[in-house]
Amino acid sequence: MIFYLHGFRSGPQSQKVQQLAVRMEQLGLRDRLWCDQLPPVPCEAIGRIDAAIRDCLKTGQIPTLIGSSLGGFYATWLAAQ
Repeated sequence: MIFYLHGFRSGPQSQKVQQLAVRMEQLGLRDRLWCDQLPPVPCEAIGRIDAAIRDCLKTGQIPTLIGSSLGGFYATWLAAQ
């Protein structure tokens, strides 16, 4: 599962996410892309991402975290946990 974490004041509608979603669709992997609208409050965003990662792990999938700007920081911080 790929978790794309968008930057501050961005979201799932961003060009970067849409390009990734198109490519994942072409590969038949669209269902393995997670990119939800993250709240602007950091602790709420981290909580939402962490819950999604835990759900992913319950299914036996290995999460891959990527992000841009603030989302990149979240990805790095969560990966270190």
